[in-house]
Amino acid sequence: MKRPQAKILHIVLLITSLFCAVALVMESIQLASLIQTKELTESTVEAKNVSNDLYGNVAFYAVTTNDDQIEISQKEYQTLTVGDTIEVNERNLFGNREFYISIFLIFLYLIGPVYYISFLVAQSKKAGWEWLTWPVILPLPFGFFAVLAALLIYGYTTMAQIGYNTIRSYTGSQNEVEAMIIAEESDINGGRFQSSYFYLTLSYQDENGNDIITRKEVRPSVYYDAMDTVSISHPDSNPYRIHTKGFGLSDVIFYFNRLFPQIMVLFLTLLLIICIRFVLDSSGSLKHRLKRNLERKAQSRRDKKKHRTMKKNKRKQDKKQKQRNKKQTKRA
Repeated sequence: MKRPQAKILHIVLLITSLFCAVALVMESIQLASLIQTKELTESTVEAKNVSNDLYGNVAFYAVTTNDDQIEISQKEYQTLTVGDTIEVNERNLFGNREFYISIFLIFLYLIGPVYYISFLVAQSKKAGWEWLTWPVILPLPFGFFAVLAALLIYGYTTMAQIGYNTIRSYTGSQNEVEAMIIAEESDINGGRFQSSYFYLTLSYQDENGNDIITRKEVRPSVYYDAMDTVSISHPDSNPYRIHTKGFGLSDVIFYFNRLFPQIMVLFLTLLLIICIRFVLDSSGSLKHRLKRNLERKAQSRRDKKKHRTMKKNKRKQDKKQKQRNKKQTKRA
């Protein structure tokens, strides 16, 4: 392809890719609105469940006639009774034709930017077109740090939730009770990083004598040592936020596997700090090198100016000497 034709194609592809990028953003917003669209339907409550995770986070659910488990608030859980009707938000994306059209358009609009980037990569290999690679190369470090920042934000948000729920479960005035084990359930997943889950369905009474049934995630030592009953504790202000006592050797590996993402977040944070230190040190040495280069260039300009001045003076002297020689020759 000749150079003028390549320039015209570059401009056309750039305009097309910008148009596709704008259309892609607008279609993504449309898809997000479709995902958030829900339909209200009424369902009858057949049962109620309470789930308590390993760190004390409590979730309340209502089981409807369609075997759907709907998460509800603690206040709704305490007021709802079996046979009541509740409004359920349902979304039916796969039955919505607009959903498939939106997915198709998103992939269609992606063709423009992808084709433009491919053109830049192909043309950058030709002499005189190396400058085209900057739209591809320049966003790479920004994209890397953006992904890293998103991972760190998500990781520290999760860690904050774990710490918040743990503090709420273990602090304050505690009430210790014996809970009867109704059911046991385990989900042991093999692999390099084994992630296992152990659940006990417990029945107990709060300090007011109200019966409570909850499904509690526990450590492996509690799961394997429990017989018919298990000792639990909960804050006086919230009998649903229960926790168990004891800690075994098997729990160390269990918590390491469960908290591996949080450990990786801390490792990535340390890596980011090291990278920032390296960049700052590099920027300091870079400034020093730039300063030295500027000084060298300034000295080079001074030397050239001095050399030009010396040559100019020498030419003047040579010219005067020639004139004197001519005068002496004429006199002779």
